Amino acid sequence: MTAASVIHGGGTEYFRRIRFACPVCLSSQTEEVWVSDPDDLNKLFVPCRVCGSPTLRIDTPEDDVNFFVYRDVRQKLDERMAEQMEDQYDYR
Repeated sequence: MTAASVIHGGGTEYFRRIRFACPVCLSSQTEEVWVSDPDDLNKLFVPCRVCGSPTLRIDTPEDDVNFFVYRDVRQKLDERMAEQMEDQYDYR
């Protein structure tokens, strides 16, 4: 997350670049937002551009690692389920 601040009119606004990841379709996106209070970042909601599902805000490097581990496990599970389905249909 990168930060910058600018004074506009009656107060300070903060510019943030935040990354979001979708746990459903496994896509990720970066959003650039201006907020008047840094605590508003905790309330920020961004739907996935691909599937419309709620996204996970990636705040720390640990979140980033956890999401990519989750993504890899999901992909391996999907591959394994596809293999099992192929085996089942080949057997019949």
